[in-house]
Amino acid sequence: YIWFVLPERSKKYGTIDRRAFSLSSGSSDKTLEIMVSITKSGYSSAITKLKVGQEVDIIGPMGSAFIAPPEGAIMIAGGLGITPFLSILRSQIPGDFSLLGYTQKSDPHTTEKNSKSSRINTVME
Repeated sequence: YIWFVLPERSKKYGTIDRRAFSLSSGSSDKTLEIMVSITKSGYSSAITKLKVGQEVDIIGPMGSAFIAPPEGAIMIAGGLGITPFLSILRSQIPGDFSLLGYTQKSDPHTTEKNSKSSRINTVME
């Protein structure tokens, strides 16, 4: 995971205002991708107001890495818990990997999740 820092909020509050996010981008992607649940919090609201090219700070990577077994795995996740598993699939690691994701019908990422890989199955509420 990474710590995602919004410099404007950090300056406003006089402390490093950060949140932890798992990466959903693949290991060879040229950009970092995270998935964010948009809520009514001030931090979430600030994320929705970011403009293309606006600077943010990233601290990390943090945590310990998960080494995918060479024979593959069946991965099961719900909601934003799907994020690190998307990273595994997008990294095109050899092996037989499948992801079973549970989401609500209102989840705007349902189509995106299905279109990124033929190894993703989505179960909707």
